[in-house]
Parts: sequence; structure tokens; C-alpha cells
Amino acid sequence: MKEYWSTLSLIFNLLLFAVHGSSQIPQLDWGHCYGGDLNDYSYSCKIGRSGYIVAGCVFSSNGDITNPLGPADAWVMKLDTLGNILWRNSYGGSSSDFFQSIDTTFDGGFIAAGFTLSNDHDVSGNHGMSDYWIVKLDSNGVIQWQKCYGGTDVEDIKDIHQTTDSGYILAGNTYSTDGDVIGQHSCAGCDPDVWVLKLDKFGNLQWQRCLGSALYEYCGQITETYDHSFVVCSIASVPGGDVAGLIGGSDFWVVKLDSTGSITWARCYGGLSDDAPDALTNLSDSTLLITGETNSNDIQVSGNHGANDVWSIKLDYGGNLIWQKCYGGSTYDWAVSVSETPNHELVYLGNSGSFDGNVTGAHGYTDFWVFHTDSIGNFLGGNCFGGSDEDLPHSICVINNESYLTTGETVSFNGQVTDHHAEIGDCTLFDCRDIWTAKISFVGTNSISETPSKMKFKFHPIRPKIFFVSQLINSLNL
Repeated sequence: MKEYWSTLSLIFNLLLFAVHGSSQIPQLDWGHCYGGDLNDYSYSCKIGRSGYIVAGCVFSSNGDITNPLGPADAWVMKLDTLGNILWRNSYGGSSSDFFQSIDTTFDGGFIAAGFTLSNDHDVSGNHGMSDYWIVKLDSNGVIQWQKCYGGTDVEDIKDIHQTTDSGYILAGNTYSTDGDVIGQHSCAGCDPDVWVLKLDKFGNLQWQRCLGSALYEYCGQITETYDHSFVVCSIASVPGGDVAGLIGGSDFWVVKLDSTGSITWARCYGGLSDDAPDALTNLSDSTLLITGETNSNDIQVSGNHGANDVWSIKLDYGGNLIWQKCYGGSTYDWAVSVSETPNHELVYLGNSGSFDGNVTGAHGYTDFWVFHTDSIGNFLGGNCFGGSDEDLPHSICVINNESYLTTGETVSFNGQVTDHHAEIGDCTLFDCRDIWTAKISFVGTNSISETPSKMKFKFHPIRPKIFFVSQLINSLNL
């Protein structure tokens, strides 16, 4: 009997090794285009109580877009589990309005955040130029309240979350030195600071904090930690002000704030070249995962596959580096969103122009690149999704251990991208971007390969995080 159980245990362990040792390749369950005949974008997704929520902005006024208010509207849609639209709404005023982050709330509704250039219709209280715009929605997308925060220059929010006290934490960038903005480290309109706001459950400002130096910092994401502090990540490139310990080029800059907004610690991470974070994840073991891109392969960075890699670092709550990993191929790859699964694996959404290294299944140009790792960063498998043109991801949300929702935008008309709302012949003067939302599932398999349909690369050096809202304002001659 003892020999029987020993043999059974050996077989079980071998099977367990086989399952975890084999590559797990993500596959497309479904993908849908949403929008009209102009440029439409989605920046954030969440898993709701009875469907999926996607938020972004739309320039179109036809197709899936109804009741346009201005040249660009903030937009939210709710999808069923097959990607069919349950409801969709445009929000904003007679100018341009964008949602760049959305979160579910304890009451079954949603909190959406972005920036607004308007001061009419749904928007009131704009301080000038663009403001942070926070909108509380009920479960059907009806506005319950809205607030503007900022000064007379440009504000651009990146991330919002409901906090454990039923309030909200949000972060982005500010160029202002007046209005709600106190403590900017640069001159008005010169270079942006990271700007963090804590609101109560009604959207009233509890505290605000400017973080930065005399040059630019560009915010990635913010999270509340299990010890009821807050951590924000940003790019930093010069010392001074709150920035110290710069390693070289631009660095991951990570700041921990206490519950009142005071700095607990601020640290730089990276190598001698350029490194820039995008995603920040508070993990279930009370650690932090910060992910973005790197051109480095020295100091704290090792394992770069060439050119620009996804770089992911795990920190404890004291800011100490636990591990670091590079993922990618020989050209340009970066990550924009990371989530933790219920079984503590990590699923990444990135953008890839590579056809080698960790990158498989490339369609050409740049693709949605979905891959996952174990809890200590070991690569378990990945795949690319999209068409032969540019596909740009922005957000990934965990449905369960095997399935994920991704959202972004596409210029493709082929491959896995179907039902694009524009006509190819109409896209000579502009990109005709559609929102592309796809449900991805991981399955165990040995290998997968796909011949790229168009060997066309989009080379991205470390993106300088050009302030999109500034460009928009300039293009509108405001």
C-alpha cells in the first residue's frame, strides 16, 4: 500500500509539473469593433456585476455612437459576456471630453475620470483649459454627480479607484499653479507635475498633492495598498524637488503616500538608459508590481531581449526590490496594463512590434500582446492579437483564472479584426480608429506559430509620454 501511494504521488507530481511546465497560449474567444467612421478610443475596462464596462472617448457621431455633444465625447458602454452592447452613453459638453479610467463602486455603479475642455451640458465648474473631470454614474450609466478639479492651465487624469472608505483616489498630471493646484514644482504651463487627489464619497476634495521636480513627470497609475496608504508611479528624468536617486536617462519613479498625502518614501528604479512605467498593481501578498518599458540592460535591469522590452519589478511596501524581469523580442515591446488572477498568476497586456523572443503569433506592425507569468515572474506563455496594421491596447481585466477582457483601439481591417466601422478607402487622411475589445482565454498547449501577414514594424523609442491633452488643445487652437 505504501508503494501504491508513493507511485500515485509521483504520477501526480509529474502531471503537475507537466501542466505548469508546458506553455499556456492565449486564444481569442471573440473580438468586436465599436465606434463610427472617425477616431474612437477606449482606455479602461472593468468587470461589472452583470457584464463588462468599457470607457474612452469618441470622435464619431454615427455607427454605435449616439447623441454626440461635442467634437469629442467621453463614452461608456456596457457589454454582455459575448460583447453585445447593453447600453452606451456619451458624456460631456460642446468642447472635447475624455474618460481615461473607470472603476466599479460599492453601490453597483461606476466612477469615471478623464479630462474636459467643456463647461456646459454635463460639465460645470471648469477652471480653464482642461480640468480633471470626475463623474459618478449609477448602474445604468446615468450621471449622479460630476466635479471638475484643476487650475487655469492643463490637467489630465490617468487613473481613479474607489477607496476602502468609499471615497476616491485619483492621479494624473497638472501644468497649473493656481485654482485647486497647490505646490507645483515648475512654472505655470512649463512642465507637468504628478497631481494626486483624495475625494470623499460625494466627490469633495479632502487633500491634494503635487509630486515632482522642476522638469516633467508623467503619471502612470495609482493604487491603495492594504495598509491604507497610496502608491503612485511616474516617469522621472531629473533630480530635484521630490525626485532623488535618479539612476540614468528616465527612471521608474515610485512614491508611497500616507493616508493624508504626505510622502512616506520615493524611489527611482531602472538602468542607465530610459525606463518608463505605465501600470501599477497592488498584489494580494501585500507587494507592488510596477510595469512599463525599458531600453536599459544594466544596473537594476537584466535580461533585455533587444531595443525596448517590457520591464516589470516587484517591490515590498517599503520600496525594496524583490525581483525584476524583462519580456519581449528584438524590437520594441512595452506593457500598459497588468492584473493578478485569483490563482495569483500575473496577466500582462502589452504592445509588440517583435516577431521573436517571448513574442509569438505576430500579425505585423503592432499587436495586442497578452502573456502571463507565475507569481515570481516566470514566463508561462503569450500570444499576439490584431490585424496587419496598428492595434494599440490600453487595459486588461481578469474575468477568472483563464479568461480576460482587453480593450484598446485598432486601425486594422483584417486578421482577427472584423466589422471595422470605417471604409478602407476613406482612411487616407486620418487613421479611422475603432475601439477594439476582445475576450481572451488561456489554454494549455505545446506551441503555436503564425506567419506575419505584413512584415511592417513600428519603431518606438521610449515614448516621451507626450501630453495628449496638450496636443489636443494645440490642434483646436485653444
